[in-house]
Amino acid sequence: MQIHFPVLLTQVLATALTELPGLYGKAGAYKGDKCVGTYAEFVANPLSNHFWALDEQTTSQGKANERARQFLNWVMTKSAIDQHPVIRQIWSTTENITLFLFILVAALFGLGYIVGQRSDFQLKVQIWPIMYKIGVGLLYIVFSYAIIMTFIQLSEVLMKFFIESLGGNKLFNIYFAGSTSNEANYAAFVGCRDLNYKVQEAAQSEMLLMK
Repeated sequence: MQIHFPVLLTQVLATALTELPGLYGKAGAYKGDKCVGTYAEFVANPLSNHFWALDEQTTSQGKANERARQFLNWVMTKSAIDQHPVIRQIWSTTENITLFLFILVAALFGLGYIVGQRSDFQLKVQIWPIMYKIGVGLLYIVFSYAIIMTFIQLSEVLMKFFIESLGGNKLFNIYFAGSTSNEANYAAFVGCRDLNYKVQEAAQSEMLLMK
């Protein structure tokens, strides 16, 4: 298996030290390398020795990734609250205000048009296109809530299809600790980094991918 992980996302450094030594003897370009348990041993030969140290940057990035995973998991598993009474009430109030102002503007326009016709103003206004726009505007205001809710419900159907039929939920079930989504995955996470000189480019690439 020709894979090497210079940035180890793990909670317990001791666990890593017991599992990693055998990896380097089989890992192609790193064959012959070894994992050491102290920094003094590492500096004796930083090209062949691998020392995993606690790393602030890896810890910070791991915690940020866990928060992002929790948020995505929450979005994908929770239903929309589009039918909540408070949302409907706010929408109704806004709709009534908009409808009143729209009708007021239309009435003022009609009044101006009538006065202009009686006063023989030389103003060429095509009334039917304007009436058409007013009618479309009124229909949109009246049915705006139903239109928006239809789009939201369609997106919910597509999301459920993605999650249930295509296994999309598995994309957000990668945990650093434990096997369930809980606060311990964030609070208890500690990241480690391989200090070996040969793997620093790969370590930086992995950090970039995790961002």
